[in-house]
Amino acid sequence: MSRLLRTGLNAGDSAPMAVVGGEGVYFHLSDGRKLIDGSNTGGGLGHRHPAMVEAIRRAADTPVVNEGWTWVGREQAADDLMTAAFSGEEDWVGAVRFCISGSEANDMALSLCQALTQRSALATRERAYHGITGLSRSMTVQPQWHGGLAVHSGGSKLPAPMAPVRILPAPDGAIYGAPANNVPPREYLADATRLLSDTAATIIDYTQGGIYYDGAYQDEVARCARQAGSYWIADEVVTGAGRAGRWFASRAPKAVLTS
Repeated sequence: MSRLLRTGLNAGDSAPMAVVGGEGVYFHLSDGRKLIDGSNTGGGLGHRHPAMVEAIRRAADTPVVNEGWTWVGREQAADDLMTAAFSGEEDWVGAVRFCISGSEANDMALSLCQALTQRSALATRERAYHGITGLSRSMTVQPQWHGGLAVHSGGSKLPAPMAPVRILPAPDGAIYGAPANNVPPREYLADATRLLSDTAATIIDYTQGGIYYDGAYQDEVARCARQAGSYWIADEVVTGAGRAGRWFASRAPKAVLTS
């Protein structure tokens, strides 16, 4: 019997591989195999790293407070993040807001940009994934990323968006395995400024949908967004925390972001 909802994001009739444990860079499967975890879910320290285990133990020994209370541990974590990840960039870094999920973080960022600009339209790129709740779901423009919802609607229909969505072309030849013909970004993004002219924000993720691009694409989209008065959002849910070899994938070589 097929299922519409599962505890995981995978859709279809067959169950995915079952993980029963993990250590370092490896997942331990229920059939006894060990697989390298290439999904980035373990964070920079991997699985069961002593430092991570100790940090979780300490966290379990601290008080549980909601956002209505100021908690010194949360404030210290925000300071540590800004010091480590944004050193030398204090001129533009504003504040840290902790969220429960990437979907929630993106939804809040998109909502904030709508409030600041008094615009409702939003923009992303082809095949993007930004989450499964609120505005973040509207920005997930690839049907397959909607899991069971897309499967049970024939595989091509998306839930009605909560805001108008503008979709930018992906980098030419950037889909994995596709041939590249080295067309400059300004050519295939020639219409980007017009597309972004009424948008509150332009949000870009850095790994989803088989799309990989360099600083030239990122900078051209950022330039068009700035010209259109559209806020720039770098969705680093998967690539942040040092997982791409630097703190954020948006810090591509020779890339200079604008907002």
